[in-house]
Amino acid sequence: MDVVERVRSGYADAERRRTRSVRGGEILQLDGVVMGFTNLADDAQNGGLVTSMPVDPASTIETAAAAAAERGHGLGLEVERGRFPELEAALEDAGLTTLFAKPALSADPRSIWHPAPPAELHVSAVTDDTGRAAMVYVETDAFGTDLEVARGLLSRHMLEDPETRAFIGMLNRSPVAQAIAYHHEGAVGVYGVGVRSNARRRGIGGAMTVIAASAFPGADLAWLHPTEMARSMYERLGYSAEWLKYIKRLD
Repeated sequence: MDVVERVRSGYADAERRRTRSVRGGEILQLDGVVMGFTNLADDAQNGGLVTSMPVDPASTIETAAAAAAERGHGLGLEVERGRFPELEAALEDAGLTTLFAKPALSADPRSIWHPAPPAELHVSAVTDDTGRAAMVYVETDAFGTDLEVARGLLSRHMLEDPETRAFIGMLNRSPVAQAIAYHHEGAVGVYGVGVRSNARRRGIGGAMTVIAASAFPGADLAWLHPTEMARSMYERLGYSAEWLKYIKRLD
């Protein structure tokens, strides 16, 4: 399996894991689309990922919209740009507009640059409720996530998954950074790298990224979806090759 296929497969698996880790989370398999409903009060955490070309795009979109509406959510679908042109046309016909686009960058975790973090930064694996609470503290500041949504996403079930590992960074005994790693067939998806606003521009985000990418010994691929603001940091670490670009469409 080439890198593109591994990233596609890993992304779909990570999104399923994230949804299943939330209490009340649901996975709905439609023709060509995996719908993941965390049922948290945030439309960004409820939506679908297109994994193959639906036989009847218009019908699949209609079914997905009905499933989202039934749960009180707007319809959000992620589709790889240029991979399914007929489906993209159907999404436009259905009135879904492009919300954002995000590239997928990849690297070999064994060869990425390891920047020196602040000497006083202490990073540990999250294994209990104290660690989860520290992650929630970081999440709400770093990403502006609603408190209850953050608590739902960073659940005990997440910590119980052997293919998921979470990390918290402490600075002067205060939680300042987090990162999550999802492992799938030798590839690691790096999620949720966040640094509290009062601790940025100190190399902490890069350090957390490297730790998450290296969380599963033996893995030979790490991938992530950077924001435009953080992309240059990941490229400095050695992430490159824009293999995929996903477009989030919302009605």
